[in-house]
Order: sequence, then structure tokens, then C-alpha cells
Amino acid sequence: MAVTHGRGVGVAAVRAYARRQRNQLGGLDLLVVDYLQKVSNPIRGAYAEAEVAAVSGKLAALAGELGCAVLACSALRRVQGQVPRIDDLRSSGQIEFDADVVWLLSRPEQTDPDTKRTGEIDVILAKQRNGPTGDCVLRFDRRTGRFTDVPAEERNEPLSQSFEGV
Repeated sequence: MAVTHGRGVGVAAVRAYARRQRNQLGGLDLLVVDYLQKVSNPIRGAYAEAEVAAVSGKLAALAGELGCAVLACSALRRVQGQVPRIDDLRSSGQIEFDADVVWLLSRPEQTDPDTKRTGEIDVILAKQRNGPTGDCVLRFDRRTGRFTDVPAEERNEPLSQSFEGV
């Protein structure tokens, strides 16, 4: 695993870095971009949606070029007290179009202050080109920084649609 940091890094710099890592490591399985809206784009004067759309498309092309998965973290437009939906992806519907898979994360304790589900994360598989969509529940351990499964019998509230066992 290799990590790099930088402000205002463009897709060309991400591509060059990824190619270097692939050549040095003998392959590249996953490229993580955190966070999509901070990747700079050479389209000057364009509005935010056009910039994000251009970056999203270039990252999708990069995945094909490198033969690896690209995980691009993105901001969501949040509505207080509401579970996120795919159309909450911030700045561009193009992200939804370019992505093969879209995961949305939701913390029940942020959407419902009366919940008993503290420390749980709902993972909403909102889009998957080649398979089912649905939800699963994970527990986050802040001390170790790890996610673990929450068995169905320990859940305080049922999920809307589960892909458990698929």
C-alpha cells in the first residue's frame, strides 16, 4: 500500500502516480481518491458540476486503463434526519452515471437522535451494475478503527431491504 497527499492534485498527477506505483509494485488492484470534489480539473471557469463530471469521467477511464478498481469518495448533499439516497451525490449526476457501484454510508445516531443504534453504520448499496442492491449494518469501533458485522439477531431495527446472503 502506498499513500500520497497533495492539495489541488489533478487527474494527470493521479494517473502518473498510479502508473508509477503499478510499475514498482508489479500491479495495482485498487486506487483510492479521497475526495473527488478536491481533485483539480483543467477546465477553467467551469461551474462545479462540470468540473466534477470531468474528473469523474477521467477517473472511470483511468480504471479501465490501469485495469484496477477506483474508489472515489464523494461528498453528499445531506438532509437533516434523512437517510442518504443516490441523488444526494453532491455536484453531479455524472458520478452516478460513471460509477459501477455506489455505496452510501449513514450513521443512524446522526439521522435519529433517539436511536438505540449508537456506533452502527448503515451501508447502502445504492447502485451495482452487475448485481443486487440493498443494505447491511456494520459496527464501528473507534478505538481500533475497524468495522465489524452486526448479526441480524443483535440489530435493534430492521433494514428496509437486505442483501445478506446474496
